[in-house]
Amino acid sequence: GGRAVCGQKLVVLLDDLHLTSGTAEPMLRFLMALNQQTNGAVCVLAASDETIAPPIADLSELRVVLEPYRAEHALEFVLGRLSQLPVTDEGVAAIVEYGGGLPGRMTRACDVVAAAIQADPRLSVDRQVVQALTEETLLADVA
Repeated sequence: GGRAVCGQKLVVLLDDLHLTSGTAEPMLRFLMALNQQTNGAVCVLAASDETIAPPIADLSELRVVLEPYRAEHALEFVLGRLSQLPVTDEGVAAIVEYGGGLPGRMTRACDVVAAAIQADPRLSVDRQVVQALTEETLLADVA
């Protein structure tokens, strides 16, 4: 509430809401109540790879469904994230497939690949390496 008294607005971004298993509901209710008490000074934006179920969905005033990137845009996205890194065409294709057109998922996969290359600069990332990285990291839980 202190920011509202000063005339400032606060935006709270909750990414990957689907990973909370519903544990975010009390926090969301608190933030929504704070929003009402401050005449809209608190705005909550929540992003999820999956449809948000009630009761959390019932708290939403506006829902926007974003479509996954088409294959050519997904490829362009991944190539942009991996520029200058030793990733084979098969490795790029594996990341695109893993990502399913979802920018967040593709970003996480690219970040894991970049970290693996940083750990071993001689690593050439192909389809097998991408599969191993996504299976051996927390990415397997979000696929």
